[in-house]
Amino acid sequence: MNYNSHPKIKYLYIEIDCHKYTYTATMINCFNETLGVITFDNSKNDYESLIKKVDNVKSDFKEKEKGKNRDITSYERKLFNERVKGLKQEISNLENEVSNLEDNKESINKQITKLNKDKNDISDEIDKKKKINNKIIIKSKNQLWNENEKLKEENEDLKRLNYQYEHRYNDLKEKTDYLIYHLNKVLKKLPEFI
Repeated sequence: MNYNSHPKIKYLYIEIDCHKYTYTATMINCFNETLGVITFDNSKNDYESLIKKVDNVKSDFKEKEKGKNRDITSYERKLFNERVKGLKQEISNLENEVSNLEDNKESINKQITKLNKDKNDISDEIDKKKKINNKIIIKSKNQLWNENEKLKEENEDLKRLNYQYEHRYNDLKEKTDYLIYHLNKVLKKLPEFI
């Protein structure tokens, strides 16, 4: 079999290992030979350096392909169309995830607003009870102490719930920003595949 005529020989495959602060990109050919490895920070400038490195490797491929001007075969066109369809599906899935995260964010915001309203209502209720307690001198010291402890527990529970919802909101916001950032990367990369 003549491997030079196989359509996959023209493709450059990039595997990106994503971490929180750094990424590692490995460029390979269809024979699983490593053509280059680059580790870069999770920032726009370093991502652009990856693109330059990929462009250099691509230019090496183009040098090898000089003089091989020929029409694209139907098999190559089919592979290309399948890849484009797959990328569109991935983009659609990412858009759905972002939409779901936005919906979750709105829901959490509503819950936080409701909790804050409940907290204010409870604070008002506490104030009313304090006024009543001041008017009622007949109650014993132990009774007043018990009521006060219950109100403190309720207040602590509300504070704990408020903290949990704020933490969930911040976590979802971070994930949303992360997904939007990577969606933008995919959208910028899409013209190179087309």
